[in-house]
Amino acid sequence: MSHIYLDKEKGVNPVIVPCANPECKEGAGIAMLGINGYMATCQKCGKVSIGVGKLTSTCLNCKARALGNHVELTNKNMPPIEGFCNSCKKKIEDEVKAGGIYYRCLKCGSQGVVKRDADISIEIRKKVAAPDPVGVELPDCQYCQGEGDAA
Repeated sequence: MSHIYLDKEKGVNPVIVPCANPECKEGAGIAMLGINGYMATCQKCGKVSIGVGKLTSTCLNCKARALGNHVELTNKNMPPIEGFCNSCKKKIEDEVKAGGIYYRCLKCGSQGVVKRDADISIEIRKKVAAPDPVGVELPDCQYCQGEGDAA
């Protein structure tokens, strides 16, 4: 059983989690953050820990006591951690079947599809033919580069 420690002012502190597709404006779920309403970057491994307390210093990834730059999570800056909304799931599956490829950002965790006419999709599809699913992991994405709505 999971527990939510209530924030004194915000209670369960609900935040809308955006769809993992950066082009989508819909929500994919709701995160009940309670007192763990912050994200912070590890100064050792560089990963972002999401859903930590304001004073948390231990990285959820490498366990080093090196978290810094705590930022309060809101509906405007919440990273996409829940996956795709139902509408995007269908569109993405259709695009992959037509020759697109899945992607996942290693930095922020966003996901989506690279369209079938993009150079990277064409090159990868020479090795794995559609409609078989295939994907790539990218070092950053439009969210990380400040071009997405969640940045």
